[in-house]
Amino acid sequence: MSQTVDRGPAANRDQATRRKSPDLRAPKADVGGRPLFATGENFPAELLISADGRFLYGSNRGDNTIAVFATAADGLSVELVQTIGSGGDWPRHLAFSNDGRTLYAANERSDQIATFSIDDGRLTATGEPVSWPKPVCILPV
Repeated sequence: MSQTVDRGPAANRDQATRRKSPDLRAPKADVGGRPLFATGENFPAELLISADGRFLYGSNRGDNTIAVFATAADGLSVELVQTIGSGGDWPRHLAFSNDGRTLYAANERSDQIATFSIDDGRLTATGEPVSWPKPVCILPV
């Protein structure tokens, strides 16, 4: 399912502002990567783009999932390729390892950090989540 990207109000900003910051593009609100059976409220939190620009990862608080999207070559559309459980409750923040082969999910309400291996953009949970009190941000060192 390919989705069109809505450039939103950023497209109307003056040239000076656009030169100072990248032209940010956000998927439309209906591109949440929620499972078809999902009900209730959902609060997307973190968005990460792979170093090669081919994949977009987003955490969903409420559904407790991570959505993986493949990006089109022109960067103007995305396609949902995977939705996977975040390994805990309320995935607040995501981070890549320094080598880009691992993704970490900070699950705030369950006090856990989950680890996922990355293979051709797709995620696979690895091991048991690590206990950590109220993780809200992860920075690889």
